[in-house]
Amino acid sequence: MVIVTILMAGLAVFAKYTQDHAVIQKSMSVCLIRAKTMALVLISQAHLCKTNATKLIFMVDSSYSSSGEPFRKQLQYITDVVSRITISASKFSVAVISYGTEARADINFNSYENKTELLSFIQNITFVNGTTNIPSACIEVKRILQLTPNDFQFVFLFTDGMPTSLSAAVGSIVDLRGFLKLSNEWNDVFLVAFGDDVRHEGFRQLSGDHRFGDVYPSINMEPLHQVFKKTVNIRCSACKVRRDSDIVFALDTSTIQSQTTYKASLGIFVQLMQSMDEFVFLGSEYVQIGTVHFSDTALSFLPLNFTTDLDTFASTFQAAKQDNRNSSSSLANALQFIWQEMFSDRQGARYSALKYVVFVNNGFDINMTETYNLVEEMTKDGIALISIGVGKNYKDGQVLNTASSPFHAYFSEQDRSTNQWTLQDTEFEFIKRLINRRLECTNRVNA
Repeated sequence: MVIVTILMAGLAVFAKYTQDHAVIQKSMSVCLIRAKTMALVLISQAHLCKTNATKLIFMVDSSYSSSGEPFRKQLQYITDVVSRITISASKFSVAVISYGTEARADINFNSYENKTELLSFIQNITFVNGTTNIPSACIEVKRILQLTPNDFQFVFLFTDGMPTSLSAAVGSIVDLRGFLKLSNEWNDVFLVAFGDDVRHEGFRQLSGDHRFGDVYPSINMEPLHQVFKKTVNIRCSACKVRRDSDIVFALDTSTIQSQTTYKASLGIFVQLMQSMDEFVFLGSEYVQIGTVHFSDTALSFLPLNFTTDLDTFASTFQAAKQDNRNSSSSLANALQFIWQEMFSDRQGARYSALKYVVFVNNGFDINMTETYNLVEEMTKDGIALISIGVGKNYKDGQVLNTASSPFHAYFSEQDRSTNQWTLQDTEFEFIKRLINRRLECTNRVNA
């Protein structure tokens, strides 16, 4: 902009002492356009993020348990990733491997000329069927991957966490990680959860990180963001860590459920808050937690900016009482209310904050169809919904259908010795991992 100002001032002075104003005005316009263009180029170059040449390999679960919609969603996920990156030798190259009983390379790094052709090939990948043979897929990855020093290579393994042989799959993934790191220590295998149901224990064993930092749900592009974070020039600010999250706990206080189930729901939330204590920092620039009570209707009980102390929130939450009247359970009303409030400031919500809703599903919802539709729409709107089954009345399908993805669905079990409902430690770890996701990258990373 300084260049533009100097040019304008100089031309104006020159014009003042020249009689041919028409010629000067024309020259002035041409120079001004050129100066602005030069300034914009300089500004653009300052904001570009230089990426290293990177290879992405997608391992598509094409076994019997992933037929139909899960298979289609996997192909769509790859399409979404490819649509966000530059396909070239100096930017990103993509390969796709499908695995069932056997594995095959559907798309190799040299199978296409451009992004349009690659996208067409992805949509034409056919289903394999059979068992879930992850070791064969790992062998195929090593076959098509040429390792050279300091290359960036990342594998996206799509799975429901239920391979034919979990122990064999774990061994093959460990071997593949070691193989990738021979080239570059940043290289890794990302586990992306796909399927009508997922087994969290399977992901725990397949993960190479005790904090499960390599495990991701299929509803966002965070694995790609992790690739960006590792491959983008360190001076680029395209990827940053977000600290602002709004979390709403939705508590069913209806009397259609028994007191035992209600207390079990409270217990699950208390356990979750205890597990969150190690990483949650409450505040207007950090995490905010609120509560919505619901039965026939929804009632805001604790606004998101109620307190900056997690212990205060927990003690207030635990003091909640079940309805003192006959009431039914309408999760749809609660979700509709939460959806509205999360995009307004009436309850302290921040419009641009990451948004999460955690609720217990006891199986008494009076309008499941409406609830399912709302969950789908809220997920599309960027709200992650975590559904936890509690009590003896819920069905697995209800919990799965009221979560943003099967990976967001959890099933508590009753401890016969204490008569308490609880989640496994692994499940609490994954819930914490979902809530604690913070990485965000801008489009500049692909410039």
